[in-house]
Amino acid sequence: TIASMADIHLQLRPGTDGALALGMMNVIINEQLYDKEFVEKWTVGFGELKQLVQQYPPERVEQITRVPAAKVREAAILYATEKPAKIGMSANATTHCSNGVQNHRAIILLPALTGNFEVPGGNRCPPDPLPTNDISLHERIADLPPGLGSDRFPIWTKLYREMEANVLADRIESGNPYPIKALFGAGLNIMHFPNSN
Repeated sequence: TIASMADIHLQLRPGTDGALALGMMNVIINEQLYDKEFVEKWTVGFGELKQLVQQYPPERVEQITRVPAAKVREAAILYATEKPAKIGMSANATTHCSNGVQNHRAIILLPALTGNFEVPGGNRCPPDPLPTNDISLHERIADLPPGLGSDRFPIWTKLYREMEANVLADRIESGNPYPIKALFGAGLNIMHFPNSN
């Protein structure tokens, strides 16, 4: 697995990614490892963030995430001091929970705090991202079956004409409401969950 190739593997409780990010920011800010020039020039609200992360020392983050405080510290220092650094984000595990948006909000602050935006090897912000519904062509095909997962997520599948990933494995196995014969994945790594049962 990818974890076996990592210098540090942070195996956290599902849904606690945001708390981990806040704990890492606690270390980065308190140990003065943040990119002061980048923060001053490109960010707003640093004072408020500094106050907020005081509530998330690594010891508290350990209680929330089950990641040992020493590893939270080690990961924060490694991320802040190795340049460039990138956080690969997707709409998988970090968003498939009740606080998914907040997880992403916290995680995306890390590259801003460390000056790892718009630098080679760092995180990038596409100037004009392509919405997925612009490439779906569903409005041109009149007799499409209902979107996969529309029974549980009717608004999502109606607006975006996308499958809800939470139901994919079950629907492949059951063939309900219809057999899955092909899958087009944009922004999706189908091998993200290898050897899943």
